[in-house]
Parts: sequence; structure tokens; C-alpha cells
Amino acid sequence: MKLFSVVIVFVVMIAGLEANARDKGPTLKSVTDKILNIVQEDGRWYPGGDWWAAGLDTGKELKVVIKTSKGKKYAWATFEFRAKASGDFAKITGVKKMWPVDYRNYSKLKKFKVGKYTLDVYFGTEKVWTTDFNVKNDKFDGKNHFYAVGRWTKLAYFSFSKGSTGSRICGWFSPPDVKGWFPSKKNFRGFDFTGDIKKDGKIIVSDSGSANRPFQIDRARTAHICKGISYWREIREKIASKDGQYTANAYASYSINGKSKIWTVMSVNFTVKAGKLVMNEKLTGKKVSSRTRIITSDAVYVENKKSLKSIPPVND
Repeated sequence: MKLFSVVIVFVVMIAGLEANARDKGPTLKSVTDKILNIVQEDGRWYPGGDWWAAGLDTGKELKVVIKTSKGKKYAWATFEFRAKASGDFAKITGVKKMWPVDYRNYSKLKKFKVGKYTLDVYFGTEKVWTTDFNVKNDKFDGKNHFYAVGRWTKLAYFSFSKGSTGSRICGWFSPPDVKGWFPSKKNFRGFDFTGDIKKDGKIIVSDSGSANRPFQIDRARTAHICKGISYWREIREKIASKDGQYTANAYASYSINGKSKIWTVMSVNFTVKAGKLVMNEKLTGKKVSSRTRIITSDAVYVENKKSLKSIPPVND
């Protein structure tokens, strides 16, 4: 009887550990694209639907709470969702309630002021994810331009899969706080965008034009930008089928008087083992606090050692 009791307790403990290890919370793209949606003209907080959160079960309330740097509640919203719309991910379909005013009363929605804030995500009464962020206001052309920046602007990630874009490297870019970085008569800078994958410094896969789009940085906007490097067939043959350590890079460039200038803006070191990417345990591993862990199953996240600051200001 004692042995039976011990086995029961052991099984319950294991089940509890598995439950605690379950990923819960939004993806970083959900946070940056949908949850922290800020109206540029006046800083109004206007979150939306059509985003994803892991580990959200039917019957739970999904709530996000924004607090000031002093911990004072600033605004909150609850959301409608469909649990397990894709595996363990719930599909958030829209706002349910907002405070301090109803989300349908658009003209009176809470307006951010420049400063530091905290975003907390709750499933029921459990806080499952959190991040600090700053709200900035870049005033130009006589108008306000509010936008949010956070820890995601220091990150980049790489993934590969079957499909039209076999591999891609992505990151979030906020405008550099460098005087004269933008032209005086334009509120953006655009560049040609290329990429490659290297092993031991040698190019294994070069940019084939997959998902080829220009690299554009706008004033007062944190942009999520991806560069497709090559199609799946080439990635499968040259990368996925060969274990080892690689580096994916993305480059911004333009031509001046026929001479090309090029800068590395993203770089991700990654390891392939048994045809799969090895995740970065420091950012996405189970030993990372569940409240700050980056939720992913197919992308390697790293701190991006490159930045826009390597690109010099414009000489008008």
C-alpha cells in the first residue's frame, strides 16, 4: 500500500512538472503587431485581433494589462479567442472589453504619453508573460508620431521550412537616435536587401531572390522585417541535410556614383542537428523564466550583434 501511494504521488508530481513547462503567452510578433498597436497621431492604444497565444484553454479569460513605470495600472483589455485553433495556439479574434473606456468609444481611448511601461498578459488569474517597453514620440512635419520599442528590437531570428520561402532571417528595427540619419526631405531610407548563409566563413547558400523586397526604415515606426534567403529545395540539400554550425546574414546596400556600399544589419548563428534547428536555450529554453521566454517551435532567436547604427547618416 505504501509503495502504491508513493507511485501515485510521483505520477502527480511529474504531471505537475509537465503542466508548468507548457508554453503560455503571445508570440513576439503578436505583441508588436497587434497588442501594442499605437495610433501614431495621438498615442491612442488600439489593440486588435488576428494574433496568436500559446497554451490558452477554453473557459479562461485572456487579459492584457499595461502599467506605468511606477506600477500603476494604466489600461487593460480582454479578448475573444478560439482555443487550440492551431495545435496548442489559440487564435485571438478581437477585443472583448477595455478599460478605462469601452473599445467602441474610439475617441476616448487611453492615449500613451512618452515614457516607460510594462505589459502583463494573464490567462485567468495567472500572469503568464510580461515585458517592459518604451513609448516614443518622433515629432516632424508639425505632427506627433508615437511608437513603441522594446527588447524585441535587439533580437533577430532564423527559420527554414517547406514552402515558397525556404529560409528567412527576421528582426525588428526602430529608427536610430542619430541626428541626420534620415534625409531632411524624406521620412524614410530604402536599401537593396540581400542575404546569405555561411559555414566556416564560406558562402553555402546565396540570395536567390526568394521573397525579395527592399529594406526600408521609416521614422517613428518599429518595423518587423524579414529577408528570404533561398527556396526550400536548396536549403534542404545544402543545410537541412547536413549537421553543423552556420551563420545567416542579411545586408542593406545602395549604390553611390556607381560604387556599392553594403552593411550587415542582421546576423544569426544557428546549429542544424538531424535536419532540425537547435533552439537557443538562453532565450527559448525551458530553464528561462516562463514569463519572459520567447515562444517558438521553429525559429532560432539570438541577440542581433548588428544594427542600423552601422549605416552612416545621410549627407544632404
